[in-house]
Amino acid sequence: QGRAGWPEFAAPVWGGNYTNPYGTALTATVKRADGAAHQSPALLGGLDAFTSTTAGGSLYKVSPLASGTAVLLVGAVDGQTPEPVAWTFQRADGGKSFYTSLGHVDDFRGDLLPRLLVNAIAWSLESR
Repeated sequence: QGRAGWPEFAAPVWGGNYTNPYGTALTATVKRADGAAHQSPALLGGLDAFTSTTAGGSLYKVSPLASGTAVLLVGAVDGQTPEPVAWTFQRADGGKSFYTSLGHVDDFRGDLLPRLLVNAIAWSLESR
């Protein structure tokens, strides 16, 4: 009740600012965000060998992110500014959220997304 229309959902819940994807014609390369390994070792655990990969789907336009986010992964397509692909968000209600725009069927074929999701579930169950 009261949530039938919630167009601003992305900002208060995920800390994001979704507008549109770049489209499937542009291949996105995903890599760690600068400093991410030190900010969120629990979320990137088991991904020590990860340097970069190709995203299976479109790169989403989500910038700018809200204050309280910590970017873990960024994606880039030729000729465009890199965009966050995975991040955490400390919400105004005191809760914490994890978000990733990865999720295309091809993203599950590599090691990155399955490990990231397992880590995110464990992270979300930790006490604040």
